[in-house]
Amino acid sequence: MAKPRIFISSTFYDLSDARMALREHFISLGFEPLNFESNDFGVTPGKHAQHAALDQIDNADYFLLIIGGKIGSNYVDSKKSITNQEYISAIKKKLPVFIFVKEAVYNALTIYKKNPGANFKPIVDDIRIFQFIETINAQTEDNWIRKFDTVIDIKNAITHQIAYIALLFSKRLIEERTPNKLKATRVTTKVLPANFNKINDEYEDIDGANSVISGLKDLHSLIKKIQESPISKKEEKFHTLFIIGLKGELETQSISLNNDIFKQYAWAETRGQRIANQFRDFGIIIEYEDDEDHNGQWNRQINLSYEIGDSYEFVYALRYYVNKLYELMSEDIELAENIFKTGDMSLFTE
Repeated sequence: MAKPRIFISSTFYDLSDARMALREHFISLGFEPLNFESNDFGVTPGKHAQHAALDQIDNADYFLLIIGGKIGSNYVDSKKSITNQEYISAIKKKLPVFIFVKEAVYNALTIYKKNPGANFKPIVDDIRIFQFIETINAQTEDNWIRKFDTVIDIKNAITHQIAYIALLFSKRLIEERTPNKLKATRVTTKVLPANFNKINDEYEDIDGANSVISGLKDLHSLIKKIQESPISKKEEKFHTLFIIGLKGELETQSISLNNDIFKQYAWAETRGQRIANQFRDFGIIIEYEDDEDHNGQWNRQINLSYEIGDSYEFVYALRYYVNKLYELMSEDIELAENIFKTGDMSLFTE
């Protein structure tokens, strides 16, 4: 009988005992654990060891992430740690994810947010661990973090969670066997935060901070309006906003992006013009214009502006928000865009 597979992701040297104890625990629960130090861990021939390890995530049904006080090695050709990259791969595959963070590390995160320049060496060997945890917290789903002190804490929590998943599965089976029970799902917009404390801390000028916050509120209202509208093809509209915000340059009252760059990340002009026309109902003006650069060359540009509120505040906030998400998600466009379309702005509040 086929067994569910679970990929165990963590740094090795500080958590090797926990990894082996959890391997035995999963075997007792009827799982097939995938941990690289075991002899039965499959390795794809002809690949770098780290790439081969990611291949096993494609074969997994569940993903377990354990974060302690060590950052571990960097993933090849990346500034991210190996565990960070493994987590991103699991999220992209939509695997059920179990996340555990050492209690002392998670408790220190609050101090790090208020004083990132403090000395955290007694707790973590690299502050990127805190940034990794913030990346997880910023996810719109599968971001439930459990604190642990010993491996027994992890065992108990995993056992209860697997039992709960079995309960959900049985309920889904009942729904599937009951006529007219299936319901369509849709993305809902996250509630606007009560405060934007991080922006107030970032800007010494209170007027500058208020301008950014005002633009973010307009942007949140737009995202909500698009999500709640009866229109089709919402994904392409969010992708258009995201790419222009990410790759465009801020002008006086607009964001400008070279059409060739836009085509590289989104689509060609015919489709872009159609989407631009549809945006007018939401107060967004997207225009294609020919512009001469300093070398006398003519280039096709896309200009995005906002006609409902203050256009500068809006376009600045769009660019600011998108780039903050992109940075927080370790420069992964797909993950950042998934958060963008929910309007989740909790990254700006304490």
